[in-house]
Amino acid sequence: MVRRHLPSLSTQQVTRLPPRLRDAHDDWEHDARQEPSAEQRRTRARRLALSLLELGETEEATEMQLHRWRIHPALAHEAMRWAQQRRGERPIPRSARVPVLATAAADGGPPRPGPLPERPRIGASRPAPGAQFDPYDPPGDAA
Repeated sequence: MVRRHLPSLSTQQVTRLPPRLRDAHDDWEHDARQEPSAEQRRTRARRLALSLLELGETEEATEMQLHRWRIHPALAHEAMRWAQQRRGERPIPRSARVPVLATAAADGGPPRPGPLPERPRIGASRPAPGAQFDPYDPPGDAA
């Protein structure tokens, strides 16, 4: 694991540095506070998109996740297309896309789950107030 963001030195630590390192630290802090350039944003978006696609996300899910990470929609779309080309995949034309549930139903795929069994009510097995309660002897268990 590699740390990408290092905490800054305290004022006392900076004063102990030699002048050359103190100046370098000041420059590093100034650069860290600057807004990332357009190229840095593009590179970050592309890396994230490539990672998501390599993890098996769909192109729609990849773009949506980039939006959630507050990457501009145009940049997210461009980054996702770049990542697809980088992986050697051609984008699937919209007309050829079929929803997953539709293909499963048409192919006789896995059956859709039925209704869930009724869950027991919370507190239904609690003893009446004042009654003895033994957690090791559940009610209805004849011993």
